[in-house]
Amino acid sequence: MFYSYHHIFILPFTVNLFTLEIMHEMSIVTVLIDQVIDIAQRNRLKDVQVVVLVAGQLRQVVPEMMQEAFKAVIPGTIVEGAVLRVEAEAALVRCRACQAEYQPDVDDFICRSCQKADVEILRGNDIILKTIEGNK
Repeated sequence: MFYSYHHIFILPFTVNLFTLEIMHEMSIVTVLIDQVIDIAQRNRLKDVQVVVLVAGQLRQVVPEMMQEAFKAVIPGTIVEGAVLRVEAEAALVRCRACQAEYQPDVDDFICRSCQKADVEILRGNDIILKTIEGNK
């Protein structure tokens, strides 16, 4: 005879909206800071004062959340005390059917000209480390 007995544990766990929103930005900032530190060390910088990031619209980065994630990650690093500037880049796509170029909404890629949704993304899908300013 086979008996099956299962324990189900329900742990009290709450996640507020801020926590959910910052998780996306935190993973981006963690990789960003690793790159900034590597570049700063290769260029023999004593400190980093400004980091400029270009965030494409399609990446759905929230600048305020990026700022909070940045502040949380930089203590104890060469980047501590630096300012993060996030520049937004609008999306631009080209319809593969009719070659029309247009700026889509994040949730709507339907071509304004031919009503097809087959596009090539030309701009706005990247997160680019644009500038690092620091002292030697």
